[in-house]
Amino acid sequence: MKPSVLGGVDRALQYLQFVQSFELEPGMVNLFLREKELVYPRLVERIDWLNYQMRLHLQACQDCLFPENQRLVQILAAPLDPRLHIDGFCDIRANPITIVVDPGRIDSQDWLGLVVHEYAHAITGTVGHGPRFGAILQHLCLGLGLVVTPPDLLTEQQLCSYPPCRQTSDPLAFWLSQQ
Repeated sequence: MKPSVLGGVDRALQYLQFVQSFELEPGMVNLFLREKELVYPRLVERIDWLNYQMRLHLQACQDCLFPENQRLVQILAAPLDPRLHIDGFCDIRANPITIVVDPGRIDSQDWLGLVVHEYAHAITGTVGHGPRFGAILQHLCLGLGLVVTPPDLLTEQQLCSYPPCRQTSDPLAFWLSQQ
């Protein structure tokens, strides 16, 4: 490997290890070994831009609330283990609260919806999808012009994937810069 590529691999590894410190369970931020050599150089090229985009979405969420209702939240983009079938998670125990999203799993036009969902967890301070979560989610969706369904019409199961986001067909292709 060229030294510049090796440096990129080291930076990618350090970044992913940092993100892994917020995992709710081991292995959430994970790539299969055969994919690491392919993804790490591309991750280094794109991660600053991706995190910037996610921070813009996070700020839009923050702007929907009065300052006294906002929480200290950070957001990080990283590839999540595809076997988990999740697009993001919120570590409400971390300080600051940390949202980790996999933008490769969601159509870029729906990234805001993904951030809104995880931000609602940050605001409620819960991992569940109960009535308070639904109310915060509805407030955010209204404020940001997203699809709004009254939370009392949605089951807890439906709130797990609300607002609706279009899944990509191949999240790994995103991280390999093929999408």
